[in-house]
Amino acid sequence: MKVAWVLPYVHREIGEECIRRCRMEHLLLVDNTETNWGVARSENLGMDFMREVDADWIVFLSAAVRFGPEGGKDFERALC
Repeated sequence: MKVAWVLPYVHREIGEECIRRCRMEHLLLVDNTETNWGVARSENLGMDFMREVDADWIVFLSAAVRFGPEGGKDFERALC
């Protein structure tokens, strides 16, 4: 199964660590300035991205997410 990951509201102080530790394919980073104007917009962008990459699952992450050593791959395995 293919998973589309959506990380809305990428704040610099929180998002940079997440991005550095992410080891997931099909990750959509939605900024909180020009691209995204709220949670509903993130969901719409994410659903478009899910169709674009032909994913079976979509996971919306919090901007405060902290990935462990596997960079989210352990979570992806649990989904599939």
